[in-house]
Amino acid sequence: MGGWDWWLNSDAGLFTRTIIGAAIFAFLAAGTFKTIDQAQRKVCPSYTVFEPQAETRSVYDTLYELYRKIYFEFGRPAAGSDFGNVLPQLIQIARGADKSE
Repeated sequence: MGGWDWWLNSDAGLFTRTIIGAAIFAFLAAGTFKTIDQAQRKVCPSYTVFEPQAETRSVYDTLYELYRKIYFEFGRPAAGSDFGNVLPQLIQIARGADKSE
């Protein structure tokens, strides 16, 4: 992949919304749709909203704290690292998930 193809592909995520927005206004100007809402319903991809389950929140809170610990420890020197309890906690969480299934 070279030239414009590479550039367009690398920025596709950034420009997708801009291109869709421009398309919506072009359709409005051409009279294809009467309102922005009507154009959005036809042009924009559908999406699904996922709501967290209350009964699993504590597990995800723990996983997030482990993620933060790992993430911020990567940039620090090895001395005094707090990685030692991450794997045992992950194993404990996984065992708990196995029991609930």
